[in-house]
Amino acid sequence: MKMTLRVLCLNLLLMLALIAISRRDYSGWIVYQYDAGANSQIFLMTGDGRLKRQLTRQPLCGSSPSWSSNGRWIAFVDQCAGSSPRVMRMQANGGNVQVISEVSRDFRTLKWSPDGRYIALSNAVYSDILVVDVERQTVTTFKLEHNRPFWSPDSQWLYARANDDEFTLYRFNVHTREEELVLSANNFFNDPQWSPDGANMLAGLSIEEGRGLFLLSADGSTRTPIPIDLPPDAPSDNLRSASWSPDGARIAFLSGHPMNYHIFIADADGGNLQQITENGRDRLNLQWSSNGEWLLYATDNITDPDFVRIRVDGSVTEELTHSGYNFSPDYAPITGKNWQPIWLIIAAAGLMLLSLMGHLRR
Repeated sequence: MKMTLRVLCLNLLLMLALIAISRRDYSGWIVYQYDAGANSQIFLMTGDGRLKRQLTRQPLCGSSPSWSSNGRWIAFVDQCAGSSPRVMRMQANGGNVQVISEVSRDFRTLKWSPDGRYIALSNAVYSDILVVDVERQTVTTFKLEHNRPFWSPDSQWLYARANDDEFTLYRFNVHTREEELVLSANNFFNDPQWSPDGANMLAGLSIEEGRGLFLLSADGSTRTPIPIDLPPDAPSDNLRSASWSPDGARIAFLSGHPMNYHIFIADADGGNLQQITENGRDRLNLQWSSNGEWLLYATDNITDPDFVRIRVDGSVTEELTHSGYNFSPDYAPITGKNWQPIWLIIAAAGLMLLSLMGHLRR
């Protein structure tokens, strides 16, 4: 009897530990697509790249991963050679893989709405946008001849660029299907990105007011230029990957020429400009780490694209991947979760069980 109770106690402790591990906080981890052969898979790595974990395996073939805003789920497209594509989701540890919906063809851009209810899919080749309702598992074709969608902070509007020579930006209300023209530009240097407080969008544009970085209101009626005094070898008409720091106090962007881009950081108003790279190279898709201490970018190397991170002061540069084809990195959000209470519960339960075991011995 005592031995049976002891085994039960140990099993209970193990179960509690597994629950705690399954609820691990992945804030700051990076999910990405890795291609090593005919099929791609989804990997997860720590912010420093030292720990890498494969999340999907055959018969799944994962691509275009995207974190949910609460950091609990990763959405991705599953399509192996010769099979129909499916929109999937899985928990951050790779468990509980679920089919959300089958789709008509391959979509390479996947954007999860901030409230977690919808996933927008697009592909520049096909030029249409699908909106998937995650819980209802329904699919709606929202607009033809548009791509590169992104969501408003309240998840009510889906923004997308038209595939035309006028570089127009539209938004669509996902509930009423109302359509509005937001902006008509001469060129987009990068997709607009919402500020952390949801007040404005940051975009590199060529419009009537000039070329450079602008703040856009939600409906495009207000376009405020950000004055930035760039050095002569950094052209203002080629500012790319402009993005906000997580606290909204600074912006980062690339400037230069193809295969020779530098990274710049400035205050949100354009002041205190700093060039943090000494040598230009093939950089693209610049983004801030979740804690705002690093910048991540991809190398535009066709034969061996990799991820590199650099401290915001330029003091340290580290390669995070070293082989294969690596695409679509996405930082897990800082969720603010603190799992210490779980460990306290485990510790308390362990003490109680040990006390019980000691009592049984007597």
